Amino acid sequence: MGNMYLVIDTTVPLHYKSIDQIDWSDISGGKIPTIYVPLVVIEELDKQKDQHKLRKMRERARKALALIYENTDENLSGRLRNNVQLVVESKDPEIDWDDLNLDKNKPDHRVIASALSLASDSNQVAVVQRDYGIKLTLRRLKLQSIELPTELQLEDALDESDREIKELRLENERLKSQFPKLCLESGEKSNRGLIVVDPELPSYSTTEQEEILERLREKYPLIKMENIRSTGKQRKDYNDDLYTFYEEHLNWIVKTRDFKNKRSLLMPLGLWVANTGSCPAQDVDVEVRFPNFVSVSLDENTLSLPPKPKPPKCIPLDPNPTFAYDPVSFDPSPLKYSINSPPEASIYEDERGTCVTMHWDSIKHDYCHLILPVPHVQFESYESLKGFQLKYWISAANLPSASEGTFDVEVKIKQPE
Repeated sequence: MGNMYLVIDTTVPLHYKSIDQIDWSDISGGKIPTIYVPLVVIEELDKQKDQHKLRKMRERARKALALIYENTDENLSGRLRNNVQLVVESKDPEIDWDDLNLDKNKPDHRVIASALSLASDSNQVAVVQRDYGIKLTLRRLKLQSIELPTELQLEDALDESDREIKELRLENERLKSQFPKLCLESGEKSNRGLIVVDPELPSYSTTEQEEILERLREKYPLIKMENIRSTGKQRKDYNDDLYTFYEEHLNWIVKTRDFKNKRSLLMPLGLWVANTGSCPAQDVDVEVRFPNFVSVSLDENTLSLPPKPKPPKCIPLDPNPTFAYDPVSFDPSPLKYSINSPPEASIYEDERGTCVTMHWDSIKHDYCHLILPVPHVQFESYESLKGFQLKYWISAANLPSASEGTFDVEVKIKQPE
C-alpha cells in the first residue's frame, strides 16, 4: 500500500493555522499523510519574512520557517502531531516542463511539479492550496486539490498602520455622504436639454412684393390733376415722397421678416443647478462654458425691430386726406424670460468660447436653482443650427473639490402642425 502525500503551497503557512496545529489525518479522511513542503515554498517564505508589506505576514513567514526547521533533521524530515511525517524538498524535481506546459519560473507551477514527482500508481497525492489559478492547472493535469476548512483560516493580517488606514477610509466614506452633490440639469432633472426653433420664414417672391406695393398704392394713392386745391409743386413733392415711402415700406417688410427669423434663432436655455447631496452647499460658484460656434447673451433684448417708415403728410385742403395704414402688421411678442441680471452674474469670452458664471450664497439639499438671468443662445443662421455640449464646473465652500461634467443640448426645428 502506497503513501499519501499532501503537498502544501505558500498560502497554507501564511493564511492558516500553524501546520503543527492542524489535524492532517482529519483532512485526509482518516489516513495518516506525509506533509510535503516543496523547495519553492521555503524560498517564498524566506522572501516574505523580509519583504511583505504587512508586518503580521512577515511574522507568519518567520514563524513558519522556524517551525519547519525545529521539526526536521539533517535529512529534512520529521514528525508532527498524530505521527504525521513532515518532509521538506531539497531540490526542484526533474520533469519535462515543456511537455507538461509548465513554467519553471512560476511558483505555482513548481509546486505542481513537486506533486507530479510524487505521483505514482501506489502513491496518492493532493495539493493543499486556496487559489483558483493553481486549481485549474491541477485539474488539467488530473491532480487532486484540497482546500482547508474556513475555521482553520486566520484573520486578515492588518497591522496597526493598515488598520488605521482602513478606519480612515471608512470615515472618509461616511464624511462623503454628508457633502452636497452639485450638478447641472434641465427642468426634467436630466443632463440633456432641448431647444425647439420656429421654422424659417421664406423670402418674399417678386409677385408677393408687387402685391404689397399695389396695396400700398391703393391706400396711399398719388395726387392726380383733379385735386385742384393743391399746387403743382405740392403734388410733385408729395408724389415723390410717396415713391420713397413705397420703397422704404417694402424694405421694412423684408427686414421685418429677417428680424423674425433672427429672433427665432435667439433661444433661452433653461439650466438648473441641483444639489442632490445630503446637506446644503455653501458659497456656490458655477461656470458654464458654451462652444465657440454659438453666441451667448444674458440679455434677451439684443435684437430690435427695424423702425417702421412713416407715410408723407397729407397736403392741406386735400378733399381726400389719407391716413397711415400698415398692410403687413407685426407685433413682436416678448420672449419667455424677462429678468434683469443680478450683480452676481457675469459673462466673458475667450478663444474657447463663452463662459457664464453665477454665484449663490447657499443651495439647499434636494433643491434646484434656475440660472438667472437665463442664458440666450444665438445662432448665425438656420444652416448653422446643430446640437452642442456644455461643460460646467461647480464649486462650493464645503466641497473638497469642484464638481464638473457635461450637458448636452439638442436643437430641433418645430414641425408644422
